[in-house]
Amino acid sequence: RVKALVRRAEEAGAPTTLEKVEFGDLVLDFRKFEGWKKGKPLDLTPRQFQILKLFAKRPREVIRREEILDGVWAESNVTDRSVDNEIFKIRKEIEADPGRPRYIVSVRSVGYKFVPDGESS
Repeated sequence: RVKALVRRAEEAGAPTTLEKVEFGDLVLDFRKFEGWKKGKPLDLTPRQFQILKLFAKRPREVIRREEILDGVWAESNVTDRSVDNEIFKIRKEIEADPGRPRYIVSVRSVGYKFVPDGESS
């Protein structure tokens, strides 16, 4: 669904900035840095919204930790572990069971993959 939204925006000549995405029982508004799960507000930081936006732009694509660092962190003294910590916090907010994530899936030794429909195929 996300790819289709981006494709339609490109075809219409609109800028490809992603403003809002809905998946499962979640709504993320990247313009306002606001999100809701089952209608209740999420407690996410601006950096966590940036990470989620990066994932939403590239659904089902494996994104390496280094790419997340380069795309979201301005500081140069951060490590891959910083990415892992932010993903952990995001999962606590958006996943029904953070220990068994459906939307942000780990790809061992590489990075993460966003699966908007919750099916890790």
